[in-house]
Amino acid sequence: MAARLKQKANGSRVLRAGFLASLVRGTGLLITFGLQLLLARLIGDATHYGLYAWGQNLLFLLGAIFAIGIPLASSRLIAVHHARGDLATASRVAWHSTGWLLVTCALGIAGVTALVLAMPAELFVDFPRALILLAVFAAPLVSFTTLLQAHARAKGRLLLAFGPTQVLRPLFTALIAGVVVFWAGFQLGAIEAMLALAGSLLLVLLLQCVLVARTGRRNAPLPAKEPLAEEGNYAPSQLMHNALPLFATRCATLTMQYSNTLLLGILGGPAIAASFFVADRLARLGAIPGTVVAAVVQPWLASAYAERQHEKLQAVVTEASHVSLWPTLLGCVLLYLAAPFLVGLFGAEYQGALEVLGILLLGYVAGASLGPSQQMLVMSGHQRVLMHIMTLSALVHILALILLIPNFGATGAAAATLFSTTLARSLCLVIVRRRLGLQPSALVHLAQRLRNKEPLS
Repeated sequence: MAARLKQKANGSRVLRAGFLASLVRGTGLLITFGLQLLLARLIGDATHYGLYAWGQNLLFLLGAIFAIGIPLASSRLIAVHHARGDLATASRVAWHSTGWLLVTCALGIAGVTALVLAMPAELFVDFPRALILLAVFAAPLVSFTTLLQAHARAKGRLLLAFGPTQVLRPLFTALIAGVVVFWAGFQLGAIEAMLALAGSLLLVLLLQCVLVARTGRRNAPLPAKEPLAEEGNYAPSQLMHNALPLFATRCATLTMQYSNTLLLGILGGPAIAASFFVADRLARLGAIPGTVVAAVVQPWLASAYAERQHEKLQAVVTEASHVSLWPTLLGCVLLYLAAPFLVGLFGAEYQGALEVLGILLLGYVAGASLGPSQQMLVMSGHQRVLMHIMTLSALVHILALILLIPNFGATGAAAATLFSTTLARSLCLVIVRRRLGLQPSALVHLAQRLRNKEPLS
C-alpha cells in the first residue's frame, strides 16, 4: 500500500509541482506574517497600523484594476503556445501584454489622480490624501510584477513565478522599514510603511526583469505541434478580446477581496480594519494548498482543453481537488488551534480577530471542497460566464457588508465573505459540470468511489 502511494506521488505532476510551489508560497506567507507583526510593533498604534492596512489594500486593488485582466489572459495564451513548443508566438503574446499594460497603467494613474485631487479636503480627514496618492502611483508596480509572475507560471517556472513576489518582496519591505527605523531613526507611520512597500515592489520588479532576460537567452526553440483546431483564438491579437471579460471578473473578485478592509475602515474606523487585516493575513496561511494548486494546474488545464483531451482534464481536476482539500482542512484546523497565540503576538487590541479568523478559515475549507472550478472556466475560455457569476457574487457581497458591518463589525465582514465566496464557487461548479462534463469536487469524487467500492489508492 505504501509503495503504491509512493509510486503514485512520484508520478504526479500536481503533487511534485504543488510541493515546490507550496514550499515557496508557505515560506512567503510566513515571512509576510512576520512582516505584519514587525510593522504592527514598529508603528505601535492600532489606528495607524489600520491606516497602513487600508492603504496597502488600496494599492493592490488599484494595481489589479490597472492590469484589466491582462496577466491572466496572456498567461492562458502563453501556456498553450509554450506547451506546443511555439516559443516565438508565446514571446509575441508577452510583448503585446507589456505594451497594453503600459497604456492601461498610464490611463489609470491619470484618471484616479485627477479624481482624488478634485475631491474636497473634508473627505480626507481619516484617510490622508497623500496616502491615497502614494497608493495610486505605486499601483503599476503591482500590475507589472503580477504580469511577470503570470508569464513565469504559464511556462512552469514556479520559482521564478513565486519566489520574487511571495518571498523576496516581504523581506525587502522589512529591510527598508528596518533601515528607516533603526538606522535613519525615523518613527514608522502609515506613509513610511507604504513607502517601504513601494520600494520593495520596485526592487522585485527589477529582479524579475533581470531573471526573465537571463532565462529567455537560455531557451532554445522547440519543435511545434500540429496547428490547433481553433488557432485564431490563441493568437496574440486576441489578447484584449480575452482580457476584457476577465477585467470585469477581476473587478468583481477584487471587490470581494479588498472591500472588507476598505469598507471597515470607512464605516468602522482604522482600528477595526486593522483587526480584520490581521485575521485575513493569518487565514491566508491556511489557504496555501488551495491557492498553490490553483496556480500550478492552470497551464495544464489550458493546454489539455486546447488539445481536446477530456480524460486528461478530468484527471488533472480530480487530482488537484484532492491535493487542495485535505491539506487545506488540516492546515486550517491547526491554524485555528494556534490562533490565540498568533493573534496575541500583535497585542491585546487585536483579540477581536479570533472570531473573524474562524469564519475566514471555514470559507477556505468550503471553497477547497468545491474544487478548481473557477480556474477551469478561465482556462477553457468561458470568461463571460465567469464574469456573470462573479459580478452577481460581488453585488451580494457588497450588500451583505452594508447590512452586517454596522451591527457586527469585522465579524459581519467575515460572514459576508464566507457567504459570497461559497456562492461564487458553487455556481462555478454547476457550470463546469453542465458545460464541460467535468466533476471538480473532491467530496463528490470520493463519495462516488466509495459508492462503487473502488480502492482509494
